[in-house]
Amino acid sequence: MEYTQKQIRSALGLAQQTIRYWKSSLPPLARKSGKTALFTVGEMLALSVVNHLVHDNKMDISALTPVAEELFKLCSRPLLFSRHETVIWIDLKEKTLAIARDSKELPMDRVYLVIPVSQLWQQISEKLTEADGLGEQKELLPLAAVR
Repeated sequence: MEYTQKQIRSALGLAQQTIRYWKSSLPPLARKSGKTALFTVGEMLALSVVNHLVHDNKMDISALTPVAEELFKLCSRPLLFSRHETVIWIDLKEKTLAIARDSKELPMDRVYLVIPVSQLWQQISEKLTEADGLGEQKELLPLAAVR
């Protein structure tokens, strides 16, 4: 299933200007053009991760540019994130990221950002199934989204 920019903004609480600015900073979004651009569930999850880092943690969007392609690629597999405690860790110095099923699996020899992606996925799922959102389409969501 794909979502419009308006649905993405509603589910993630983003302003239109924010998406427009992010398109200029994140290569995977640069390919999305026009008002009719459609986004996959994975792209919505990646945008939620970006939102978490930029708005909740005050990170500059330009810091994510080097890892944006890999982030969107990892998030394109949302079934991985239905498990409890799944996290994405990002090493900005090495420009790498990976998935861990549990924060205890993270390497202890480096400094990295840890994103609780399962929690973000749950928040998106709840937003998409609210009556004033896409609640009527709950049966169309990926299995991981419906608990």
